[in-house]
Formats: sequence, C-alpha cells, structure tokens
Amino acid sequence: MSPSSNLYPNPKNFYVRLLAETGLPGFLLYVSFLLATLAYALKGLRQAEPFRRFVGSAGFFSVVAIAAQGISQDSFAMPEMWINLGMLAGVIALKSENAPRLSSRSLNVT
Repeated sequence: MSPSSNLYPNPKNFYVRLLAETGLPGFLLYVSFLLATLAYALKGLRQAEPFRRFVGSAGFFSVVAIAAQGISQDSFAMPEMWINLGMLAGVIALKSENAPRLSSRSLNVT
C-alpha cells in the first residue's frame, strides 16, 4: 500500500462492487430482490403449517447471512448464496402457484 502505487485496493465489499459494476439501478434491483425474499420468509414464519414455518426460518437466516456476508465478500460466484436464494424462491413460487385464486364467480358480483 505505497502512496506512489497506481493500484486501487479491493474493498472486499459486495455492495460497493455491485454499485461500481451495475450502478444504482442494478444495486437497487438486487437489494429489492433480497428485501422481497426476506418479506416472504417473514410471512412464512407466521404460518401455522410447520413446513412453511421451517422454510420461513431457513429463508430468514439465509437472507440475513447473505446480507452480512456481502460486507466482507465481493463475489457472485458463491454457490451457497444462489442455492439458498434459489430454493427459497422456488418454494415461494410453489406456494403462490397453489394459492387459491379469486375469480369473478367466487366474488358473487351482480
């Protein structure tokens, strides 16, 4: 770390790297994805079914760990991050696919 060096130090911070590489739109998109996943995980924690509570707690701790890891790691190439988020997103999609849908017939609109 010589003052005469032309090299910039690597901050080892995922959020700084994301801002530098994708700008504010990419950063906001990633953060909104994490927050939406966290919201679905918290919603799962409040369910009565044990499996949904388990998925909600696993999702909550996964998102918190991934967010904390971003402070000291700066890579997209970590499979544990994408496996956890992918499994949680899949369970969320499956849940929303199995959710009862409202139709105009069920609303008794006259």
